[in-house]
Amino acid sequence: MDKTRNKGFVLIVLLAAVAVIAIAVSGAAPGVSEDKNVESSADEIAMTSDVPSSINYQGRLTNSAGEPLSGTYNMTFRLYKVASGGTVLDTDMHSVEVTDGLFNTAIDFDRDKFDGKDLWLGIAIETVTEMTPRQELIAVPYALSLRPGANIIGSAPVALRAESSHIGGKGICGYVTSESGTTYGVVGSSKSPDGYGGYFYNNGGGTGVYGHGGKYGGDFTVKQAGTFGNRNAGVNVTTIYDYSEGVRTYTAGSHSAGVFAYTTGDEHSYGVYASTKGENSHGVYVESAKSDAIYADTGRSDHKYGVYTPDYMYAAKYDTGSSDVAEYFAVAEDVEPGTVTVIGVDSKLQSSCKAYDTTVAGIVSTAPGVSLGTNESGNEGEKLIAVAGRVPCKVDATYAPIMPGDLLTTSDTPGHAMKAQPVVIGEIEIYRPGTTLGKALEPLDSGTGVIEVLVTLQ
Repeated sequence: MDKTRNKGFVLIVLLAAVAVIAIAVSGAAPGVSEDKNVESSADEIAMTSDVPSSINYQGRLTNSAGEPLSGTYNMTFRLYKVASGGTVLDTDMHSVEVTDGLFNTAIDFDRDKFDGKDLWLGIAIETVTEMTPRQELIAVPYALSLRPGANIIGSAPVALRAESSHIGGKGICGYVTSESGTTYGVVGSSKSPDGYGGYFYNNGGGTGVYGHGGKYGGDFTVKQAGTFGNRNAGVNVTTIYDYSEGVRTYTAGSHSAGVFAYTTGDEHSYGVYASTKGENSHGVYVESAKSDAIYADTGRSDHKYGVYTPDYMYAAKYDTGSSDVAEYFAVAEDVEPGTVTVIGVDSKLQSSCKAYDTTVAGIVSTAPGVSLGTNESGNEGEKLIAVAGRVPCKVDATYAPIMPGDLLTTSDTPGHAMKAQPVVIGEIEIYRPGTTLGKALEPLDSGTGVIEVLVTLQ
């Protein structure tokens, strides 16, 4: 052991370089293509090794007389948040080789202790007692870009990039400790009208954005979210507390939808999928002050289905653009709207062809307000026959002029109705049972035409 070891120590700091956090800035975008159908290559995201978290520390050790020392010394390094007193945040103790007073060593502290706040280093050599004063850790100049409130500005495609290879790791974790005021864990903004304040994707088949509220659910706002993989949700939100909405939207502008969902999946794909289990909890609850609460348009030529449910549907009022109730029936021929039909062979409907036919069934509907017996796969070989309400009907006024309120029946003119004439028995007029089709709502003085008829089969 060196004879100078028993003498007092004096430590002269030559250099204390902090290398706790390193940021890799690349000129290449992180695997985001223009059409947002992203596939990152290994070259773009590969990192050769973990960034070292140690502090490279250099100094000069002398005795109290100023003479340089040589040998191996046990040095204890302690980390503090204050210049004197306080609690030790972390400790590293190891042997250090000193030659002619000079030494160089690496100090290993928990990297989580370096959170942007001021820190001091305390040093003890061979004893528990630290030298004074403590030394304030000064950041490497470029590390100042990571201080709290700092702005990282540049022309590179990626201003800041964070990547973790740890299982369950986080690329970026934003956390606000204030328990009051309007605070945000992560805030993103863009000045470009075509840009995105926040853009998230998962090219491994997972969730693009996952939001989780606190005690009262919290706000979760997404302007636009997309997914390109199978069995993935564009936005997946879960709430477990009472009076908490999974997704809550508000719009004040014209032609602005509270929720707009679009999917191109061929099978089992939902624009909006909602599931609730609590009492008095609606799968979807919608309010609209100046427009439709829900507007659904499939864009399909067969219009199936704007709204589809295997369950009962309840509405205080039901309005449609048309006035009749129609039901699908098998037909034996291609009948056009307005045609009067009767029951033919094999229970199939066909055009009427004789007067006062008791097998009269109804009128081929033009645009029914309610369609009964609709099949999801289509109704091949069937036609919608109006069984109630108002519907255009072919009539023939050659047999007698038709006035509003007149009862109508089948005629000898194929597919046409005519004014029903009662049978007079004594002083009583009786209409033939089972032949009445409906009541005329419009007049027709002569010839054939199409008028509105109130269907009242009797």
